[in-house]
Amino acid sequence: MVLPPLLYASAEEMSLRDLKIVWRPVTVLALGLVLASAAAVGFLAVALTPLTAPMALVLGAVLASTDPVAVTALGRRLALPGRVQTMVQAESLFNDATSPWPVWWR
Repeated sequence: MVLPPLLYASAEEMSLRDLKIVWRPVTVLALGLVLASAAAVGFLAVALTPLTAPMALVLGAVLASTDPVAVTALGRRLALPGRVQTMVQAESLFNDATSPWPVWWR
């Protein structure tokens, strides 16, 4: 109940014009890094725990996404340049949307 309003508030702050400028790196990061993170966590979970491969992949998908609200707050605190802030914030928003993909592909 709490996450959708926080995601909406974070997305509301992003400029569509700025998002159009950084859409390519955001897409590569959101898809590629989520899949790589989910696979890495899944591989380690299979190697280090008694989890089955599908369960380890679910764990990887859950842990692969980042929190866009925390990323936005940290970017402001570090005074990141505008383009970097937009790219990191957009990537974390799209990351939340793509993190369930490894589970669906099973």
